[in-house]
Amino acid sequence: MQYISPQATLEPGVFVGRNVAILGPCIIKHGTIIEDNCIIGKPSRLQLADLAAQLDQSNAPIDYQVYDKLVSTSTVIGEKSLIHSGTIIYSGVQLGRESMCEDRVVIRWDTTIGDYTKVLRNGFVGAKVTIGAYCHIGNMVGNDTVIGNYTTSFGELVHQFLVLGSGEQTDTYSQYDVGGKDPAPYIGDYVTIGSKALVVGGVTIESRSFVAAGAIVTKDIPTGTLVMGTNQHHSIMDLDGSLKDSYLSILASSKPDTDK
Repeated sequence: MQYISPQATLEPGVFVGRNVAILGPCIIKHGTIIEDNCIIGKPSRLQLADLAAQLDQSNAPIDYQVYDKLVSTSTVIGEKSLIHSGTIIYSGVQLGRESMCEDRVVIRWDTTIGDYTKVLRNGFVGAKVTIGAYCHIGNMVGNDTVIGNYTTSFGELVHQFLVLGSGEQTDTYSQYDVGGKDPAPYIGDYVTIGSKALVVGGVTIESRSFVAAGAIVTKDIPTGTLVMGTNQHHSIMDLDGSLKDSYLSILASSKPDTDK
């Protein structure tokens, strides 16, 4: 089964696989491949709250077209992008040109991802995230996180969860609330975050820093810093051996901008 919304715009030269739903005013640009079992333009949680209100007011079944019309924000998939099987992209997401989502990726609403960026297999990107160009993103990126250009992250970028639900669970609490506004991480350009590293809360990781695999980051990291263990900061320039050589090689080959 395939469902393509009458609101959607598919440019010529787009491939759409089996069991794919494209909802709302999506724009799928030329050369994009969408493999099987994907949802593009899935309603945000607030849009689903509108559906819940309609269900409360009606005893009649609500058909798929009503569900489709919930989506009022445009989703854009950039030119020559590749969306692998099982990916779910929520409404309001903007993917740059030649971006890639590997199998079973989830990208939540109102997130912007730059050109040539890859979200790796089973990656989860939260709502209202901004990710630059030429990045590689694996594992989890929490809501509202900002990531610069040419950054690689295999860690978890999360909130402190100081605010639960809507702040306090009062009589007005709803499962459709999007949660509190805890500060989110800010990651600069040319940053590497290793596997199973944990970046917590509103910390800033300045450009050209390296977070080692398994490290825990709860404090800001200056430019050119290696972090190991729990907030153990080292200047990469003070190190010896292959790690320093690799870092200097990355700096030498770094592109100065994203216009190329």
